Amino acid sequence: MNKIEKTKEELSRELESLKMEYDSLKAVHEKDIAVLKKEEGELEKERSLLRTLIDYLPSAVFIKDEQYKKVLVNPNHEKCVLQHRIRLGLNPDIEIKGKTDFEVYPKELAEEYFTEDRKVIGDGINILNKEQPGIGPNGEDSWQITSKVPLKDKDGSIIGMLGITTDITNLKK
Repeated sequence: MNKIEKTKEELSRELESLKMEYDSLKAVHEKDIAVLKKEEGELEKERSLLRTLIDYLPSAVFIKDEQYKKVLVNPNHEKCVLQHRIRLGLNPDIEIKGKTDFEVYPKELAEEYFTEDRKVIGDGINILNKEQPGIGPNGEDSWQITSKVPLKDKDGSIIGMLGITTDITNLKK
């Protein structure tokens, strides 16, 4: 009988010890979850601010991935591309996000863009302030400055590129 009671006591102490350990771990995890939720909220706020900046810049902005597909375009870039397609006699009713230039432009033009983009994504070369003629968001002829830079992951590997085109027509007058 004594042995059984002692076993109950030991089990009771062990159970109490496990409950305390569980409560301690639970408190740590709850704190970790609270920190993660706070960081998630901060990241979402930052993402929203960046998206607002990108969407309302007067410049055309795009990001291409390592397969040369556009994964982000701002409204100004989209308008310029669609006006360019109209000028080329192509159907303007096309979604450019998720497509390569070969799916959007005639082959000769796409090859020209690809050659330049390959320098950025393939070789890691920055192309900065390249002045060139272009087509504005309302279909007008324009002069533009284009910059393209590689996008890198945390390890420094190139995962795509950022392109920004700014209309400088009024500055050229």
